[in-house]
Amino acid sequence: MQELFRRLVELVVGLVALAIAGLTIWMCVDTTVHPPDTGVPRYALWAIVYLLAFGAFALATFGLRLMIPRLRADGGRIIGLRGIGVFTFVYACVVIFGLMMGPSLTQWTVAPVMILAATAMHWRARVRARPPR
Repeated sequence: MQELFRRLVELVVGLVALAIAGLTIWMCVDTTVHPPDTGVPRYALWAIVYLLAFGAFALATFGLRLMIPRLRADGGRIIGLRGIGVFTFVYACVVIFGLMMGPSLTQWTVAPVMILAATAMHWRARVRARPPR
């Protein structure tokens, strides 16, 4: 039963990742076809679109690997310890940046702090589960 629930969660998260990636790529294409009249230089617009599209393709790859176990490396975990560490660090930087932006954003920090705590606990559990060298 637990394995079925885990698989269902993987499918749902994978579908959400694919939906977000698809919408992001659609937004990138629409922005390049119909550039906004905001005075942003063309090279800056292309750099932003490139960065967002690159992230969207990475998210789509992650979603597919999550949904289809055959795409995983050796059938194992999707994200290694280094990936979890990098995600936690970058997410913590985003939370700190949000806190520095002012008191109007501090009310929205409860969920990000909970996500940081969950990833830190997951990382700690994975480190403890590793066999000693």
